[in-house]
Amino acid sequence: LWHYLRREAGPIRVEPALLRLDRKLLRGILYIGIPAAVQGMMFNIANVIIQSGINRLGSDVVAASTIGVTAEIFVYYLLNSFGQASMTFNGQNYGAGNLRRCRSATRWCLLLGGILSEAFALLLVVFGLPFAGIYTSDAGIALLALTRMRWVLPFQLFNMVIEVMSGTLRGLGYSFVPTILCAVFVCGLRILWVAFVFPLMPTFQGLLLVYPASWLAAGAAVTVAYWALKRKLLTEKPPQAPVVP
Repeated sequence: LWHYLRREAGPIRVEPALLRLDRKLLRGILYIGIPAAVQGMMFNIANVIIQSGINRLGSDVVAASTIGVTAEIFVYYLLNSFGQASMTFNGQNYGAGNLRRCRSATRWCLLLGGILSEAFALLLVVFGLPFAGIYTSDAGIALLALTRMRWVLPFQLFNMVIEVMSGTLRGLGYSFVPTILCAVFVCGLRILWVAFVFPLMPTFQGLLLVYPASWLAAGAAVTVAYWALKRKLLTEKPPQAPVVP
């Protein structure tokens, strides 16, 4: 194939001497991609910190929490897809100057993402014991896993808001904003919770409360950021592409 592309005459021909990086395009990719990667990394760091608290509660809680996390991953894959869709649709339509479709894409991603992810999350809660039974035959561990599902899964709605709003802001060219907000309201809040709140409520439920608390705080923060930037970005015709420093 390489020989054909180099040697054959036709509408497509590869010239190795012309193959080079487009520095401006590379800057744009890194400007959007690196903050997104850092944001995902911070969620994992925050979860490691929470895991340190879970480890103090004994092996049964550790096993049950692992089962609960598996259920949460299934829901996350669903809600994350709407964040990716929002980023794609907003990026394409903002670059094309179609601001109405930018606003519409965000609304539809929030609506569909909220309905589907919450419905799936509640379905997993309803069938939590059979789901846990796939991984363990210990009834005590299964009940603890159900406890995590009940305290975490219904609040994935707030996590969906984070993903969709973060995707929207990245699509509009503001990738660092959701990263900074998630660093403060997710990673920072979870560190403080494990350090100061968990010692006052040293129970499984007391530790699990950090998930809805951090998701609610970060979701509210990125939503406020979107509405603040929306007035600037989506009320007049934008440039053909977001400005990248």
